[in-house]
Amino acid sequence: KGDVFGDVFWKETTLAHSCANVRALTYCDLHIIKREALLKVLDFYTAFANSFSRNLILTCNLRKR
Repeated sequence: KGDVFGDVFWKETTLAHSCANVRALTYCDLHIIKREALLKVLDFYTAFANSFSRNLILTCNLRKR
């Protein structure tokens, strides 16, 4: 519960391709945040960007798989 899959693209200078198959034992909600939209928000709200970068912990970093 509460697992976060993704890539820390806002911290890295290079782009990476990632792909994942998500399997769950029960029904789950999947939420997707578009890269361009997130970068726009992080660029506009610098205080939030700092907090976001510090506090988001990825359960599975898809860049390193």
